[in-house]
Amino acid sequence: MTQQPPPQRSLFDLFDDAARQAVHQAREEVVRTKREAIGPEHLLGGLARVEGGLLSQVLADAKVDRAQLLAALDEICGSGSTATPPAQLPFTQPAQQVMQIVMQAAAASMHSTIRSEHLLLALLQDPQGPLAKALEKLGTNRDPLGKALMPRFQAIPRDPRMEAQARAAAEAQSQQRAAQALAGLTPSAQRVLDEARRQAQELGHGQLGTPHLLLALLLDQDRLTSNLFIKLGLRPEEARSELLRQLRAAPEAAAKA
Repeated sequence: MTQQPPPQRSLFDLFDDAARQAVHQAREEVVRTKREAIGPEHLLGGLARVEGGLLSQVLADAKVDRAQLLAALDEICGSGSTATPPAQLPFTQPAQQVMQIVMQAAAASMHSTIRSEHLLLALLQDPQGPLAKALEKLGTNRDPLGKALMPRFQAIPRDPRMEAQARAAAEAQSQQRAAQALAGLTPSAQRVLDEARRQAQELGHGQLGTPHLLLALLLDQDRLTSNLFIKLGLRPEEARSELLRQLRAAPEAAAKA
């Protein structure tokens, strides 16, 4: 029996109930304004027409009248001439860009669910968008709305799975960078680095610092390094003993070096 592939999820499967209600209202806005596709202005109108919804709360905090905002939006965007919009309403190119910003904002904030906060944040991003123009017509700008939105946006809980994936990706990237750095070392440099790590471990230091590298160089049998110390009037074994004495007397110095 052939195993059927799992059904593909649409973007709207990620929306919570409030965001879906806003999109439903946006569709009603398309019909009301006799257009053929959902634009940013319809998404904005949909958010504003959800009674008691996020945008209503943000507008109240920002001292912006919701009815006046909707009136300004209608005045700016006007109406079309489509008597019967298509059953499946597409998104205009600007609305698609809004949705891209929505997804980017959710992913960057490690939110697994799309909420009204993401939609409003995306609409606030465009300085020439319908929200900015409507606010300008009312004698204000986007700043008060942004300030009212951010505490709500920051209060959205992060998805623990996405946080774990981000940590794993960061660790993998760090290991890859470390491997690339090590790939450029000569065998003698690799030997010194390994010895430096061993010295740090023996001293009980949690981080590798330059004193550990110097200890490793003082122990290394490379003739060029040994001769350099001798030419500078330093006996490697005496310099090593003095460095160890100082590190044991002030172990915090190694952590800062």
